[in-house]
Amino acid sequence: MAKETTHRDPIRRAERIERRSKKRVETAMRKKLVKTMKTWMRRRGDRVKITSGKYAGHTGTVESNVYERTVDWPDEYNNGHHIMLETGELVTVWWGG
Repeated sequence: MAKETTHRDPIRRAERIERRSKKRVETAMRKKLVKTMKTWMRRRGDRVKITSGKYAGHTGTVESNVYERTVDWPDEYNNGHHIMLETGELVTVWWGG
């Protein structure tokens, strides 16, 4: 018995190509976002100097990276660090605005 051949529906094929194209763009954007996110991250033990705020001018050591929800915008996250100052205080420093 001969095998029946079927041809792909050109409309469904075009839709699938469009979906894959969008997915590739989203993946590229996500990778770019992760790459920029990593620029703010420091490793534990890195020495830092605080440039503004209550502890401006103090130096300390990074204890951990912090990534928490903001109070004003619950769907967004804020990047920061826990810093152990030379005075022995542990402070949370937020990165950016």
